[in-house]
Amino acid sequence: MDPVAYDQHWDKAFRHKEYNDPSLSRALLTNCTYLEDRSMVIEGVKIYGSPMTPPIPGRPGAFNVARGSADQQHWAKVPTDVDILVTHGPPHGILDTTFTNLHVGSEALTEMVTRVQPSFHLFGHIHEAYGATRMGKTVFVNAASSTLMAKPRHAPVVFDIPVKC
Repeated sequence: MDPVAYDQHWDKAFRHKEYNDPSLSRALLTNCTYLEDRSMVIEGVKIYGSPMTPPIPGRPGAFNVARGSADQQHWAKVPTDVDILVTHGPPHGILDTTFTNLHVGSEALTEMVTRVQPSFHLFGHIHEAYGATRMGKTVFVNAASSTLMAKPRHAPVVFDIPVKC
């Protein structure tokens, strides 16, 4: 989590000091790779990950990027040969509807996904929009499995991906 968001919001909401030391979490991540605005190839499948998402009014969060030119510049950096795109937030108009019936996804992310056309785009963030849909060559999955109050609600999304090797 970015330090500014943590100081402003997270620490006030969650006072469990034993979880505040990031080195404890990092020590557990010995068999995975965290993709923050970068990609990797596994079994010939290129995966790109980014936590960036536009801010939602009334919902403070980390890794926010302002809508408009900053958002467009950020998503323009995604390679065009991505097979699986993993982002925190959704693209605009795709599994991004809040309980107040607003579409809050990133317009710039929608433009990038339309251009790149990954096989899969996996995201969450909008807990009330859990589900999957296909548009063109891309399967979009909002895998937010808990409610806004962090209560388990939906099963994890599991699927197989053919390797390219």
